[in-house]
Amino acid sequence: MKFIQVYGSVLKGGKIGFTGSFIRAFFLKVISSIDEDLAEDLHSPKGFSPYAVDPLAILSGSKYIYHLNSFLKNGDGIRFGFSLLGDKLESLWFKIVENLMDINSVNIGDLEISINETAVKNFDLDLNPTLSYIVSFKTPTFFRKMGNPYRNLLPEPRALFMSLARIYNELHEDKLNLEELYEKLEKEIGITHHKLSTIKPIEIGKGRRAIGFIGKCIYETKSKDLGVLMGKLLKLGEFTNVGGSRTLGFGVIRVKAIRKNGNIS
Repeated sequence: MKFIQVYGSVLKGGKIGFTGSFIRAFFLKVISSIDEDLAEDLHSPKGFSPYAVDPLAILSGSKYIYHLNSFLKNGDGIRFGFSLLGDKLESLWFKIVENLMDINSVNIGDLEISINETAVKNFDLDLNPTLSYIVSFKTPTFFRKMGNPYRNLLPEPRALFMSLARIYNELHEDKLNLEELYEKLEKEIGITHHKLSTIKPIEIGKGRRAIGFIGKCIYETKSKDLGVLMGKLLKLGEFTNVGGSRTLGFGVIRVKAIRKNGNIS
């Protein structure tokens, strides 16, 4: 798995809201220039989507944009990115970077943005595991509930870690026992602190809207084995995003391990 970070600057400023759908469309356009059939498969996947989108963020303060009618001015530095999760996509990473560097500028909504630089990061599961982790939900996040039209807007341990466990099983040969994990998540992982808020609905195209939460949450367990698994899954989530609409830039997370002395590493 690889993550391609794109750095640029605003050539033509203007109002902008959540950019996940624009970044996804741009990503699929780049893939189409390399492999049209693959781009079509990614556009209408029949199962697991082997990529995730990191939507546009302002370099100053590393703030993601999700409020409607945010304004960026000429010269503002920005970044966005894509995670390549499947073998096929990962094998194309060099061609993707080459294509990106051949593009002088791209329109993201009303903005025109230059592409100045790219960086490629390899996936690494090493998080130096512990028993407690702070998870920052950087972009709006929600979890789907089977048979229920309402989205789950609370990052309960079961919702978060089952979402990540399913992704893990799609990408690894050493499958997790989901039924066993489901029970452990209820009995052996808790939330010790949270600071969360919901955002206004986001337009995601074709008359659809999505709502999600942002903020921070601390998860804790007394089981060393579960602490290791939590760290592994959360580190994976930094690449894959979590919850629903991962390919539209929802569910971007950042993770830090909390040590016994109370410091966050």
